[in-house]
Amino acid sequence: MPQASPSLFNGFLRSGCAFGALSSLCLWAAGSYAFAQTEASPQPSGAQTLPRTESAKPGASPAPAQTSEPTIKGTPASEPLMSSQGSSFPLQANSASLDAGWQIRAKIHPDILAFLRTKPKVADDFEVLSKVARLAYYGASFAVSKDASKDKLEIGQYGYEIADRARKLNPKRVEGHYWFAVNYGIYGTAKGVMASLGGAKDMKEALDQAIGIDPAFHFGGPHRIRGRLYFKLPGGFISFGDKKKALEDMKKAIEVAPNMRLNYMWLAEVQAKVENDAIALKTLEKTRELPAVAGDEEEAAYKRDIAALEKDLR
Repeated sequence: MPQASPSLFNGFLRSGCAFGALSSLCLWAAGSYAFAQTEASPQPSGAQTLPRTESAKPGASPAPAQTSEPTIKGTPASEPLMSSQGSSFPLQANSASLDAGWQIRAKIHPDILAFLRTKPKVADDFEVLSKVARLAYYGASFAVSKDASKDKLEIGQYGYEIADRARKLNPKRVEGHYWFAVNYGIYGTAKGVMASLGGAKDMKEALDQAIGIDPAFHFGGPHRIRGRLYFKLPGGFISFGDKKKALEDMKKAIEVAPNMRLNYMWLAEVQAKVENDAIALKTLEKTRELPAVAGDEEEAAYKRDIAALEKDLR
């Protein structure tokens, strides 16, 4: 697997997968960037539906949490991975446990990190692999401290490797492609500037596939993350960076997920470069009336970063 350049991905993690004045954690939202209140996403014909999908459709209301799960081939619920560590919520590598933990993720950061640091083995089950990759994104983006580069590096790598297995198991589902790109961005951010640009091509390929399957997934995440790549990468003969394409992708993310604050924030960053600060500020103003569609931790981070960006633009 080629190495990703971290400097390109600052700002994707909290998605994600955040940036510069917007915090060194990427909102991959980088996001990636997967939240407590989510909206239904169309699934390919015959595909098994995840109980909490991350798509958002214009005008749709957040779907209620579902707790029932089909039988899967994860770690049996009778085998808690963290009980020996005194965890208040011993996460396990099975779909039911991962879903339950996801609902209260903001309250169990130590448990999430304890689980991810063990790098638990996961069976070849698409649902479980996808949910572990999603948890890796959240853990590396929100549960670790900002200066915990080793944790981000290792969790990001574990996350993209798990997601890569998912995308190979079922390339017709969006989750594996998307969480691969998000976690690879986290890994690249932590790896260091000299980790080269090679990983960006793998990320773009995965995001292109995700867009072809479900562009609304994770609140417009595939367009949002690809737009972030276009925005942050150098152009010309060095790489495929293109701020005009970034502008197009960010606008498309808003089209499919008009209530996601992060889409507007990243659009405003592009507008400040391609157009002007006044247009960017008008875009940020729209976020004040938006409902909270993400988890509490995510929404609080978005609001802080939007305030910081507004301050920089004024």
